[in-house]
Amino acid sequence: MVAATPVHGRPAVRGTLFYKMSGSGNDFVVLDGRASASERWSTAQVRAICDRRTGVGADGLVILTPETPELVRMTY
Repeated sequence: MVAATPVHGRPAVRGTLFYKMSGSGNDFVVLDGRASASERWSTAQVRAICDRRTGVGADGLVILTPETPELVRMTY
């Protein structure tokens, strides 16, 4: 999914490619760390995108970043 044009009061993530995944009763917004570094996301932005009324709605944000060809770092 790609975030649409921002709406007043909603997080400004326009153009950010994300995936929404769920498992064991939890759901997460998942980002590719090659395109969106974890340092880019403030606590307020994470809360806004995870808000179920005004954001995408999720239990948390996960950013996957390759460390080596065999290893991926998961930042929650």
